[in-house]
Amino acid sequence: MDNITRVKQFWESKRWTSFLESTAAGLQLNLTLIIQYGNDFSLSIQHPLSCPACQSPIDAINLPDIIISIKSHKSQKEILELDIASEKLVVVPLHGDTYHGKLYYIVAREYTCCKKAPHPSLLERAAAAQKLLSSFQYALNEGFEIGRRALQLTALHQVNNVILSLFNGEENILARVFDFILSALIILSDARGSWIEYSNTGVAGSLIVKGNKQAVRNYITGQVGHAGETEINSGEHRVRLGVFAPADGKQTLDLLNLMAQECILVLEIDRLFKLLDKQLSMILGAIGSAVVLVNKQGNITYINHAAELLLGEKFLNLIGKPVTAAPGPWTTSIQKKTSCRISGYMDNLIREKELRWVDWQVCPLLDNEEIAGWIILADDRTDHHNWQEAARRAERLATTATLAGSLAHELRNPLSAAKGLLQVIGRSVKPEQVNGFATLIQREIDRTAGLLNEFLLLGRPAEMATEPLDLAAFLQDIKPLLENEANNTEAEIFIKTDAVPLITVDPGQLTQVVLNLVRNALEAAGRQGCVFLNLYQSGNNIVLTVKDNGPGLSAEVSEKIFKPFFTTKERGTGLGLSVAQAIVHNYGGNITVENAPGGGAICTLTFPSYVIYNEKISNIDVIISAADDQLRYPSEQVLRTAGFSVISTAALSDALLLKDRFNPAVVIADIADKLISEPNNTEQIRQTWPRVKILAFADSHIEETDNIQIVTKPLDYIRLIGQVRKALHEI
Repeated sequence: MDNITRVKQFWESKRWTSFLESTAAGLQLNLTLIIQYGNDFSLSIQHPLSCPACQSPIDAINLPDIIISIKSHKSQKEILELDIASEKLVVVPLHGDTYHGKLYYIVAREYTCCKKAPHPSLLERAAAAQKLLSSFQYALNEGFEIGRRALQLTALHQVNNVILSLFNGEENILARVFDFILSALIILSDARGSWIEYSNTGVAGSLIVKGNKQAVRNYITGQVGHAGETEINSGEHRVRLGVFAPADGKQTLDLLNLMAQECILVLEIDRLFKLLDKQLSMILGAIGSAVVLVNKQGNITYINHAAELLLGEKFLNLIGKPVTAAPGPWTTSIQKKTSCRISGYMDNLIREKELRWVDWQVCPLLDNEEIAGWIILADDRTDHHNWQEAARRAERLATTATLAGSLAHELRNPLSAAKGLLQVIGRSVKPEQVNGFATLIQREIDRTAGLLNEFLLLGRPAEMATEPLDLAAFLQDIKPLLENEANNTEAEIFIKTDAVPLITVDPGQLTQVVLNLVRNALEAAGRQGCVFLNLYQSGNNIVLTVKDNGPGLSAEVSEKIFKPFFTTKERGTGLGLSVAQAIVHNYGGNITVENAPGGGAICTLTFPSYVIYNEKISNIDVIISAADDQLRYPSEQVLRTAGFSVISTAALSDALLLKDRFNPAVVIADIADKLISEPNNTEQIRQTWPRVKILAFADSHIEETDNIQIVTKPLDYIRLIGQVRKALHEI
C-alpha cells in the first residue's frame, strides 16, 4: 500500500475520528477538517457533533466564508483568526507533506452554548492542536519508525499539559487525558484497541479502555488474542499500559515504554494540582500580595495575612461582610459587577486615617460565563511612593539649599552695612530731619533681612542639637502663646492630646512651625472661629493636626500652598508654610494641608517617634559622613524616609568617636575623606566595626574595589536606597 492510499484511509478511518474527537474534547474545542485540492475544498465531519456539557447540537461551520478567507490570505502556512457571523474561528494549516496538491486545514472554535472562557486562549489551543495533528500527519506520510514517533511525543506532552490546565479541579480530568493518550497510541501502533490501568499508593486502581473495548476486555480477562503491554512503578504511581493487536510488536513495546513515562508525568502533574487545591489557603496566605475573595453577592469570603496588614482588619472581622467593609480603589468595580479585569497603579487607600498607596487589580471569577465572584490582588507600594517623594524632595532641597545659600550670603553683608549707615544717620546732628526716614528704611530692611533668613532656612539643614521632646507637654507649655494669638480675633483654641512617645526636634523651631500653622488657622476661621489641635499616635508615627472651621481651600490654593512666595495675604511673604515644611522634613517628618471632611481645612504633621539610645551600644543601619551639607543632608533625609535608622557626621573621624554608642551596618562617606581615599586607613574602620559595609560618594569615573562600593554623584536617591538595602541584606 503506498503512502498516498494510506493517508487517505487514515483520514477516513474510525481511528482518526476517535483521535480527533479526543483531541477536540481534551482541548475543549470544536474541530473541523477542511481538505483543499487545487481550487476545490471539501469538508470532513466536525468533532464533536454536540456540546459535551449540555449535549446541544453544534451548527456546522460556514464553509464558503472560510474558503474566501483562505484564498484571500497571502500565505497558506499561517494561522488565520476570523470573526464570521459574530463567532470567532481559528484556521490552522497542517504542516505535514502534501500529496497531489492536497492541503489540510483544521478550523477550531469554542462551544457557543457552554463556553467557560478557558485559559489558554482559543488561538493558543488551536496552535497546540496544529502542532499535534501536523506531527501525526508527518508520521503517517513518512512511516512509523520509532525515531519519528518521538517527534510527536513532544507535541503530545504539550497538549497533555494544556488539558490538565484547562480542566484542573474537575473529577474526570485523568480520564480525559488518558482517553486522549490511548487514542494516539492506537494510531501510532496501528492497533485495534488500547487500555491503561493506573493507581496511587493506598488508592484502588482504575481501568480505561479505548477502541474495540470488548476485544480488549476479553484479552485482559482471558488472554484472548495478542497484545503488547508494559508496567512502570514510580514512587506512589503505578501504570500498566497496553495495546491490543498492534501491527508491529517490537516497535510497539518501545512506544509503550515512552507512553507509560508520559502517563507517569500526567499522574504527577495531577497530584500537584490536587495538592494545590488542598493547600490553596496556605499558599495564598504565604504570598506577599494582599488577596481578597468576594462572592457574587459582593461579600468577602477570604482574605490572606497580607490583606489583613494592608487593610488593618482581622480575618474574622471581614469574613461575610460586604466589600465596602474593606473600602479601596477596587470597591466601585465590584459594586458595578465588572466582568473584565480592572487594575490601578499607585492609587490611594485610607487605612485608619493613614494614607497608603497601592497597585491593585480585580479579576472576575467566571463559571459558564456567569460571574461567580471576584479576586482582588493588591500590593502596598507606600514605601516605594515615599522613597520617590523623598528623592524628589531631596533633589529640591539640594537645589534650594545651593540657591538660598548663595543669595542670602550675597545680600546679607550689604544689607548689614546699609543698616549700620542708617543708624549713623539716626544719630546725626539734626536727627529730626532724618529720623522718620531712617525708621522706615530700617523697618523695611529688617523685613527684607527676615525674608532672606526665612529663605535661607528653606535650604539649611537643621542643626543636630536636637533633643527628645514630649509633644503633649510641649503643647501645654506653648498654650498661652496660642491663646494670645486667638484673643486677637476673639477665637477659641481647643487642644486634645493623647499620651504619645517622644519625638526628636529643636523646640524653638517646632514652636515657630506650630505658631505659624495656628495663625493661618485663626485667620481662616475668622472672628469668633474655632481651631482644634489634636495629638495622637498612628503606628510608629506621632501625628499632630491643626483644624479650623473656616471656608476651606480652593483647588488653586491646595495645589500651590507649599510653593515658596505663594500667598493669599496682602502683605504675606509666601514663605511661612514653605519654611514649616522644610523644618518638619528636617526631622524626617511630613506635613500636608487639605480640606477637612466636615468643612474647613486641616493641616497634618507626622513625626517619627524618637528611638531612645541607652548606655549600651545601639545597632543602627547607616552612618553618613560628609563635610558637604548638600550631599549629606538630602541623603540622610531620603534614607530616613525609606525606613532606615540614620545618624550623620561631618567627618569619618567624628563618626569613629561614636563607636561606644553606635554599631552601624553601613558607613557612607565622601571619597574625599582620607579615611576612605587612602586604602590603608579603611582598616581603622573595619577594626572599629568588623562587619560594616563601606560605601563612598564619588564621581562616576572612580572604580569600585572589593572593600568599597561607589555611590555615584550626582546622586540618584532611589538607587542610593537600593544600594543600602542590598548592603544590609548581604550582612
